[in-house]
Amino acid sequence: MATNIPNDSISTLQRLQNILNTAYSKVKAGRRISAILFFFCFLIVGFLALSAIEASFYLSSSVKIYATSAIVAVALLAVYGIIRSFKKPSRSQFINQYLTTRGKKGEKIQSAIDLFKNSEQQASIFYDAALESNLQGIDTPVFKSDLSQYLKKQRYFKLLWVSTTGLLAAIIGFVLMLSFSPDS
Repeated sequence: MATNIPNDSISTLQRLQNILNTAYSKVKAGRRISAILFFFCFLIVGFLALSAIEASFYLSSSVKIYATSAIVAVALLAVYGIIRSFKKPSRSQFINQYLTTRGKKGEKIQSAIDLFKNSEQQASIFYDAALESNLQGIDTPVFKSDLSQYLKKQRYFKLLWVSTTGLLAAIIGFVLMLSFSPDS
């Protein structure tokens, strides 16, 4: 690694990489959390339906066991389908996809990242100037804000919102059913 790299360029690049890595981690965590929330949402809705049927009709214990097994199986299959529908880009693919949406500034940031990672380029006499030129005019707070807006438009974020809302609605429905049930 070249020793005469400007400290502000390196710190800017490291901040940008940290922001991108944090965003990628949020995407991965959001996918997992969304799948878990959908699973519990399906379970609660299934048990609500089973409880409503049980309140109207007598169900034998074997029917309840089969119904419970079916509810769990359907919830697992639904979550499996949701997980499979997610695109799972690698960290570098995620970063490239995002930086592509930023136009020229994104290209410059991508060039700076590629330049920094390439040990052969670091020996070049133009390395410092190229790194500084690519990072010139990059405003970290604006970059972070743009990345947040980008993440909010992604499918995983929408599914996370839907799964959270669905789980809350299912819990509210479950509580209402329990509060108005004739056995309480």
